[in-house]
Amino acid sequence: MVNQTLYEDIAVIINQSLCEGIAVIINPTLYEGIAAIINPTLYESIAVIINPTLYEDIVVIINPTLYEGIAVIINPTLYEGIAVIINPTLYEGIAVIINPTLYESIAVIINPTLYEGIAVIINPTLYEGIAVIINTTLYEGIAVIINPTLYEGIVVIMNPTLYEDITVIINQSLCEGIAVIINPTLYEGIAAIINPTLYDSIAVIINPTLYEDIVVIINPTLYEGIAVIINPTLYEGIAVIINPTLYEGIAVIINPTLYEGIVVIINPTLYEGIAVIINPALYEGIAVIINTTLYEGIAVIINPTLYEGIVVIMNPTLYEDITVIINQTLYEGIAVIINPTLYEGIAVIINPTLYEGIAVIINPTLYESIAVIINPTLYEGIAVIINPALYEGIAVIINTTLYEGIAVIINPTLYEGIVVIMNPTLYEDITVIINQTLYEGIAVIINPTLYEGIAVIINPTLYEGIVVIMNPTLYEDISVIINQTLYDGITVTINQTL
Repeated sequence: MVNQTLYEDIAVIINQSLCEGIAVIINPTLYEGIAAIINPTLYESIAVIINPTLYEDIVVIINPTLYEGIAVIINPTLYEGIAVIINPTLYEGIAVIINPTLYESIAVIINPTLYEGIAVIINPTLYEGIAVIINTTLYEGIAVIINPTLYEGIVVIMNPTLYEDITVIINQSLCEGIAVIINPTLYEGIAAIINPTLYDSIAVIINPTLYEDIVVIINPTLYEGIAVIINPTLYEGIAVIINPTLYEGIAVIINPTLYEGIVVIINPTLYEGIAVIINPALYEGIAVIINTTLYEGIAVIINPTLYEGIVVIMNPTLYEDITVIINQTLYEGIAVIINPTLYEGIAVIINPTLYEGIAVIINPTLYESIAVIINPTLYEGIAVIINPALYEGIAVIINTTLYEGIAVIINPTLYEGIVVIMNPTLYEDITVIINQTLYEGIAVIINPTLYEGIAVIINPTLYEGIVVIMNPTLYEDISVIINQTLYDGITVTINQTL
């Protein structure tokens, strides 16, 4: 047991070499102007407890080299103006607990190198004005839990490099005025769970680089005034689940770069006043599921660039006063399903640019006072199915530009008080089937411009109080079939330009 009380302008070096079966307790009380270096070399079956109480203007360096079967507890209490560096090298069978309590204006750097079979728990309690850097290098068979409680004015940088068969759990509770950067580099066979709870005025950047066979779960709970940027670079064989719960006044940017064989699930629950931008760059063999639940006053922009062999499912549930813009650029061999459920006061713009060999299904369920604009530009060999179920007070504009070899089926079910405008421009060898079922009080305008080799079938079933205007402009070798079933009180105008 070493219990020094050290006063001003003292330099202390402790270099123990400790053999089997030793218990060591180091409890120094260090005052202003002291430099302390603790470098123990610890062998099998040693228990070490380091509990320094450190006051203003102290520099402490702790560099233990720890071998098999050692238990180490480091619990420093650090006051204003202290710089602490903890650099342990930890071998197999070591349990390390680091629980510093850090007050104002402290700089802490923790750089452990951790080998196989080590359990590490880092639970710092960090107060205002503290800078913490945690740079762990973690090898096979290590379990790491980082649970910092971080208060106002703290900057935290976590840069772990994680190798095979490592489990990492990061559960921060972050209070007002904190900046957090998490940049893990994760290799094969790693499971990472990041669950921060983030309060007012926190900036969080998560930039993991993730290699083969990694499972990553990011579940932040984000409150008012938080800015979050998640920029993962994801390679083959990675499963990523991002489930943020986002409250008022939060800005979230998710920019993953996703390579072959990746499964990504993004399930944010978004409350009032949130801005979300999701810009994934998705390469071959990726499956992406985006299931957003969006409440009042949210702006969401989804701009994925999707390459060959990608499956994308987007199922947002959108409530009042939400603006959603979906601007996909979709290349060959992609299947896209967009199934939004849209409630009152939502504006949705869907502008996909679709190249050869793409299947697109758009099945929105649209309730009162929704404006939907669908402007796809469709190239050769694309199949598009648009099946909206449209309720009272909805305005829908479908302006498709369709090139050679495209099949388009539009099957809207339209209820009372809906205005639908369809203005397709159709080029050679296109088949278009429009099968509306139209109920009372609906106005439909169909203005197709039809070029050579197009077959158009229009089969509306029209009920009471419907106004239908069809103004096709028809060029050479066009076949148009119009098969209306007309009930009481319907007005139909057909004005072809041939």
